Amino acid sequence: MRFLITSKNKFPMPPEAVPGVLDAMIAWAKKYTGNGKIQDIWSCAGLQAGGGIANVNSLEELDAIMTEFPLGPFSETEIYPLVDLNDALQRMKQVAQAMGGRG
Repeated sequence: MRFLITSKNKFPMPPEAVPGVLDAMIAWAKKYTGNGKIQDIWSCAGLQAGGGIANVNSLEELDAIMTEFPLGPFSETEIYPLVDLNDALQRMKQVAQAMGGRG
């Protein structure tokens, strides 16, 4: 199961917490990219935002990973399930045909 994760800072971190939170974020990214659960990870240039692609076996596994996300308390995070485009288009075509459309 693949998911697109996007995150933007919403609440400022207390200045004294910044070094520790950033160290925790570095460790989190290393842990989950190292084990392949986060396949891609990025930061947005000029923004306090970023994202990644999670590849997990269950929603519970995704929840466990995101529970550990160090920037979570300071961020607005959105998660979108990803499906193969060709498969999605075929399903849409089947629905359109079932509804009387041409295809």
